[in-house]
Amino acid sequence: MNQENRIVIINIPLATPNTIIFPSSGQKFDSAFYSPALTDKRLSFEEINEFLTELETVRAQTASKLPSDNFCWKFTLYFDIFLLMCGLALLFLKRPNFIIFLILAALYLIVHLAEYGVNKLREARNQRVRNELRTKCEVIVRRYNQNLAARGLRWCLPALFPRWVELWKDYNQNQGQENSNVYIPPSQY
Repeated sequence: MNQENRIVIINIPLATPNTIIFPSSGQKFDSAFYSPALTDKRLSFEEINEFLTELETVRAQTASKLPSDNFCWKFTLYFDIFLLMCGLALLFLKRPNFIIFLILAALYLIVHLAEYGVNKLREARNQRVRNELRTKCEVIVRRYNQNLAARGLRWCLPALFPRWVELWKDYNQNQGQENSNVYIPPSQY
């Protein structure tokens, strides 16, 4: 079983006084819980939805580029069943021929090595597509963050994006520190 076929449970972090987490449910980000009071009315519900919708659109366009892995494992499964039936038929017909068993074993090995190679190629392509998605979304985040900086807010893409998106409330971190030399880098993830 390759890595893509495993079910991975990722715990989405809880919101903190300085961050609001917008989790993904399938292809959409959940913003139903948001209230402008969460950001001291610095950001409206419509602005949140506009940003999240733009990310969802890019994600949907990029997700269509991900190849399906159904063909590869189905072909391998059916081929394994075929080889098993051939081997059993040889045994039941009382004609066990060592050469034929070697040929069946070689075919089995060749098909599974080919499946391994296809899976590695697919993983590499999926990683390129995920990197492309992240790059496109980072452009969107930078564009929105230019407008939000004056309000003390910024969007962040976590390492496990697109599982969730974070809205950081920098104004909370800066309260009481107006005269200190605190630097919060704009691209801190």
